Amino acid sequence: LNLLVDHDKEVFLNELDTFLEQILNLKVNEKNLKLKKGATSRVISGSGKDDLNLFIHSLSNDNCTSSRFNFIYSNTNNNNNNNNLNHINEINNNNNKNKNKVNEICEELEKRLQVLVNEGKLTSMEPIITSHLKTQPPQLTPALEIVRQTYIHQPVLVISPFNKNKSTSTSTTTTNEYQNKAESLLKYIMYLARDIDPSLDIIYTTALGLYDLDFIQFVAVAIGKDPIDYVPLLTSFQRASYGSIHQKYLIDVFLQRFPLAFAHLYTLLHLPNITFE
Repeated sequence: LNLLVDHDKEVFLNELDTFLEQILNLKVNEKNLKLKKGATSRVISGSGKDDLNLFIHSLSNDNCTSSRFNFIYSNTNNNNNNNNLNHINEINNNNNKNKNKVNEICEELEKRLQVLVNEGKLTSMEPIITSHLKTQPPQLTPALEIVRQTYIHQPVLVISPFNKNKSTSTSTTTTNEYQNKAESLLKYIMYLARDIDPSLDIIYTTALGLYDLDFIQFVAVAIGKDPIDYVPLLTSFQRASYGSIHQKYLIDVFLQRFPLAFAHLYTLLHLPNITFE
């Protein structure tokens, strides 16, 4: 699959919308879309996104035109072909010197896929999550933020002890829908993150950095963390005396993110009407 990029990366990036249209079976450019009577444009959430996930997951910084398929690209029997291939190899070699191929492709894919999501043409967030975790180093924070954004849109039937601001709802269908989506996305992240940390503890610590105690509890339960290891900690954060800024300060100290902790402390010290004992 890397050959799709390595044959000529510049052409691939220029035709990225066409690539997405084909792999997702989706007409990206609606003004060129000719529908039969009664037909509608397709919204992708099934096998097309699985094919795209496979492509992203298979990306490698290795240039396969000079490794796996070198026997084809080094063929000198045809001078014209050889000149063209030498030109392509020169382009790819220069690109590999200057940029990380995987990161560059993932970054462009994230931008284009987000547009499709915003336009309602793509309902699954998995390809964007795959791009985040394929990036080197993996970007687990934005991947978990996607899950959190899904999770916080659900009406909550039972008030979490770590989020007193959420109210109850009588719509179990809506609750289950959002919760199932969030759980599905989190399980997908867990599957991909085992290559990073088999214990999955990195997911928990990354979730802590999002400062949402209710969501942190949701993640801790999903990865099978022992309540003894997280309930007392989250309770101590929830009891922060000076509000959300104080809570963020305590979390950052725990995570040893001291520059962020000092920034929150500075903000806290300059808040009006707060008296420290």
